[in-house]
Amino acid sequence: MKIDEGEIVKIFCPVCHKDLLCLPDKSLARLIMKDSEGENLTVLFSVKYGEESTYIVKDEKVEEKYGKHRQDINFETLSFCK
Repeated sequence: MKIDEGEIVKIFCPVCHKDLLCLPDKSLARLIMKDSEGENLTVLFSVKYGEESTYIVKDEKVEEKYGKHRQDINFETLSFCK
């Protein structure tokens, strides 16, 4: 399989096969998990091949950003993730 730089890679749950893309921004995927204290976290990560960006969202606020392509993101847009 050949994937070109910048191409969107489809990410899905291996158990339920639900698409993990974050709408309306189809360049991010979303996982919901619990931290070590049992608090809910949202992890957003790029699904563009070659792009390195990951965001940890807690209480509707971006807590941490990782990767050389990270940028400031607006949570209002991310609240549409489904």
